[in-house]
Amino acid sequence: MGIHRLSSGAGAKVTIVLTRQKLLVITYINAYINMYPENFFRALADETRLRCVVLIQQQGELCVCELSYALNLAQPKISRHLATLKATKILQDRREGLWIFYNLHPELPSWLIKVLQETVAGHRSILLESKQ
Repeated sequence: MGIHRLSSGAGAKVTIVLTRQKLLVITYINAYINMYPENFFRALADETRLRCVVLIQQQGELCVCELSYALNLAQPKISRHLATLKATKILQDRREGLWIFYNLHPELPSWLIKVLQETVAGHRSILLESKQ
């Protein structure tokens, strides 16, 4: 009897719960591992969100104030867009004292990373429009 957790390496986490009466197998699949292209492109259809993701991809990690300065936009507007990107699992955050830093989610599918890299490579103007 007991609980055993396994990971398949493909984003699926399996929990096996043994009880006296029955064996329960519960599988959780992370939604962002199997992110549908329409959800990804819908999240990045907004210019501000696209530019935030591109800047974060280029810098590795940025806080709201850095993005606000780089994009010359109000902090509440940036925060709202970052919340949307976090909800879709494109970004994750890390708190350090009063600061919240955002980076690309480490378990993003490889196709999504390639799309972002190709977007930056083919359209440098996305970065050039940011504050110099």
